[in-house]
Amino acid sequence: MSYHIRRYILNKLKTKLPKYYSTVEQPEHNLSLVGRNFLEPLDFTAAELKSLFWTASEFKTISNDEYNIQDLENKTATLLLSEPNIHFQSSIHLASRILKIPINVIVDSTWENWQFPKDAGRILGKTCDIIFIKSKFHLKAKSLADGAKIPVIIVSDKRYANLRALSDIFTLREQFGFLENLHICWIGAPTSLINTYLLSMPQFGIKLKFFCCHFLGEKVSPIALSKVRTLGKEFLESCKEASSMEDALAHSKILVMGANLGGQKQINEENCKAADHDFFILHSMPRTDIEICPTLFESERNLTWASYRNCQWILTAFFVRTLTNYKHFTKEPNFIEEKAK
Repeated sequence: MSYHIRRYILNKLKTKLPKYYSTVEQPEHNLSLVGRNFLEPLDFTAAELKSLFWTASEFKTISNDEYNIQDLENKTATLLLSEPNIHFQSSIHLASRILKIPINVIVDSTWENWQFPKDAGRILGKTCDIIFIKSKFHLKAKSLADGAKIPVIIVSDKRYANLRALSDIFTLREQFGFLENLHICWIGAPTSLINTYLLSMPQFGIKLKFFCCHFLGEKVSPIALSKVRTLGKEFLESCKEASSMEDALAHSKILVMGANLGGQKQINEENCKAADHDFFILHSMPRTDIEICPTLFESERNLTWASYRNCQWILTAFFVRTLTNYKHFTKEPNFIEEKAK
């Protein structure tokens, strides 16, 4: 959307988005996410995730202007952490500030020791309208969500890295203008992020190759692979386990590195020659110079910082879509590569 068109819309609306989106007739795209939890990668369909990205794109476009959503007035939020986290605390602070939603940040791991975490959810559910959780234990967080009776978003746990995976996918769509048939490879230890990739990326037609290894450098499969095998032909064809680092890199457009490459050699421009000539990188962070050459990390090929910034917009979209009956006010973003005629 051009600057002048955006200014025209905002001036016409007098910065009140609800007056506009309530009049837009796009019934085929009006997917309601109100009251929904997002606890693991398959909780939202591909169409719902695309609509979430669409919302994030809209708010990112108008981020420098004053606006509010009337349905969010008097709403409050809680961020529940088991330990302090620079990434999530800074991102959700920005999202809540944009939407003028007060957020209570609670850093407390003791609830994870409760025999009935559902009771912690009941307590929090009485004090706010939405809960974001970073927990050590997936099942404990799911139990808390069951007791809360309000929207609960698990941003990260030992099993899944939901927020980071969605932000990475959103960033790739921004960078390339599409997602279908993008070739991505993962090299590194089997972590919650690769688990989430395996269950999320096939929904968009992304092709994922992965080579996971532990600290000795020996190959090991991520735990989500067993789940992938139950999801049908589409997932199996989109997720390929590589036999080596070189095999994973071959023809890949995006290289994602997990911390701790084990006995593998450092990733640099020289051993990335098997990848697409115009490849990009993402890093799960934190990093050391053992797994990636500092020169490559600091190059323009690195999309990691863009993805970290986009976490703010994914969180903004979760706020808006789970708490209001939001209607889009721009053209739907493209997710499929437009072939030259």
